[in-house]
Amino acid sequence: MASTNKQFHHETEEFLAAMLALQYGDGGQNDSKALADFCVEKANHYGCPLQNAVQLGCGTGGVGYQLAKTFKEVIGVDYCARYLDAAITLQKTGEFRWPTPVSENDAKKPRTENGTITVNIPADVQRDRLTFKQMTWVPNEIPKVDLVLLDFLDRVSNPKAWWLRLWEIVTDNGIVVVISQKFGKDDLSADMEKQFDLLEEQEYQLQNSQGNPKVAMATIWKLKL
Repeated sequence: MASTNKQFHHETEEFLAAMLALQYGDGGQNDSKALADFCVEKANHYGCPLQNAVQLGCGTGGVGYQLAKTFKEVIGVDYCARYLDAAITLQKTGEFRWPTPVSENDAKKPRTENGTITVNIPADVQRDRLTFKQMTWVPNEIPKVDLVLLDFLDRVSNPKAWWLRLWEIVTDNGIVVVISQKFGKDDLSADMEKQFDLLEEQEYQLQNSQGNPKVAMATIWKLKL
């Protein structure tokens, strides 16, 4: 019988191939770079320090490697072991090969050779700036950071568990960026506004692994002082 826990569905070859396409496809001008650039832009706009960051929902590490071009330390957290294995392999070797082809209909995909997905980390990324952790909640061992990016609420089984403790892991001058198709300010405010001020909400356009656009909401939060 198939599991009813949607998190387990991501521990498959098909989901790994799709995540690699999403985070590393299209020659580097992809979802990962766009999201990292968005976060850095917001951090600069709100006077946020650029020392360290954590991404809750790092997948195969694409956004984290882009953030590491700006932040000196980046922690990537995910529950999916298959995604994290790819992220850690990329950190160790700078390359990841996977013998599962992305669908020929995918408009944006990593380079393929003989049915093998090949992903490379750009040479200008300092891979030693990253740490990857497998977690199913916001743990005590995550230090306070200047940027918290939470962008996997739409694929976790208990989304609220991930936003309840965000106030514990962000610095006083830092920001929290939440990206979700399902959870905007109206859904988050009852809990978040106990500890945070909402700085802004705006539409954010994502792309799926087939290159099709989808609209999410981005909310930006800062601790009440």
